Amino acid sequence: MAEVRITGLVKRFGDFTAVRDVELAITDGEFLTLLGPSGCGKTTTLRCLAGLETPTEGEITIGGDTVYSAARGVCVPPERRRVGMVFQSYALWPHLTAGANVGYPLRAARMGAAERRARVAEMLEAVGLADRAGRYPGELSGGQQQRIALARAMAAHPRLMLFDEPLSNLDAKLRVGMRTAIRRLQREIGTTAVYVTHDQEEAMALSDRVVVMSEAAVQQEGTPREVYTRPANRFVADFMGFENLLDGTVGETDDTGFAFHPAPGGPPLRVAGPPPGPSGSAVEIAVRAAHVRLVPEGAAGEEPGVRRAVVRDAVYLGGRTELTVDAEGLPLTVSHGHVDDGAGVPGVGERVAVALTAAHAVVLGRAGTPAGVAA
Repeated sequence: MAEVRITGLVKRFGDFTAVRDVELAITDGEFLTLLGPSGCGKTTTLRCLAGLETPTEGEITIGGDTVYSAARGVCVPPERRRVGMVFQSYALWPHLTAGANVGYPLRAARMGAAERRARVAEMLEAVGLADRAGRYPGELSGGQQQRIALARAMAAHPRLMLFDEPLSNLDAKLRVGMRTAIRRLQREIGTTAVYVTHDQEEAMALSDRVVVMSEAAVQQEGTPREVYTRPANRFVADFMGFENLLDGTVGETDDTGFAFHPAPGGPPLRVAGPPPGPSGSAVEIAVRAAHVRLVPEGAAGEEPGVRRAVVRDAVYLGGRTELTVDAEGLPLTVSHGHVDDGAGVPGVGERVAVALTAAHAVVLGRAGTPAGVAA
């Protein structure tokens, strides 16, 4: 296992800054995921860890060994960092069998033939491909090739495992199976792991900790639950699937919370927790579609936070329908659960009422940090 520290990491390509002032501390045996959209800097950060890119500034240590330091002029080559890497494109040798691909790093490390054969057999068994040792990559499916790539990367017991969007080329069912295999092997071997993906569900399923990146910088880090339920700013809230991002102002406050006045006007919403600023100051809240309820139309005006609305769009998604409504000038997305036949779902143009009590709202402060979450 290995503790990893990244300090002041910067990577520029000419005038373009791909990674800006990234600071990370990864504990022994931790599974950390770098999550974000294309171009956010996550893969460049991973490649700097691997030694495939040379940083412009900063320092990287793995297991207490400095593998890069701009200040001290240290840059350890990839083959001496004792890391394993699984690429998006598999990167298997097409002229070598599955067994020979897995054994390649062991041969490069001058492991004895008998020990090498045993280790290859062990790793192929671990990924469920013991009966495919003699097959060539072109004779294997995409999922099988990725499992061979995983076995090869872990065969030499690296102190750090790196994954560069390894499941993006697989179908949904294979991705779920490979997630399970990756997490199981990582736990069995006990190696530290850094994983790159743009898939939020993948990040939450695999990770001990998630680091969300955007525009070359870290936006938030925390456990999957913390990032999912308490996004630090508007970008993270949007990226983590909060469908409703609402601007407004702080109204009356008391010991239990404050009134949120949405920008279009209409009835205020009661939000628990301290306000991010004084009365009249700007504030934004994030609410998931699943936490906006359809209620009887007659409830509008009778209950706090209930608004009359008109359905503008409806998208059937199997066990639920996602509705877009105009709630007195406030555009909202509502997730309406139902049986598979969609019975009872209001249609486009139908008048409804929605309850937005902000019971599960995240209040985003001006500085981009959560100002409070309703109980």
